[in-house]
Amino acid sequence: RELLELFDRQAAILVARMREADAASTGALAHRLKGSALGIGAAGVARAAEAVERAANASERRAALLRLAQAVALARETIAEMLRV
Repeated sequence: RELLELFDRQAAILVARMREADAASTGALAHRLKGSALGIGAAGVARAAEAVERAANASERRAALLRLAQAVALARETIAEMLRV
């Protein structure tokens, strides 16, 4: 439970920071989020974070970050449902 709650908070913070960060910082934040996502089994978030890490230019990074934000939103909804039980 605590791990899911931590991921929920951390994921939202990291995505927000990525939106404001430069390319190098965005990649580092995405890498951190990918590791956390793998730790709780959020494979969709991990894949999306890896795409942000690998984005070759600003356009790709923006598109990948949008997909990551959507994956994080879905994971957070799932976590909220799990924690209600």
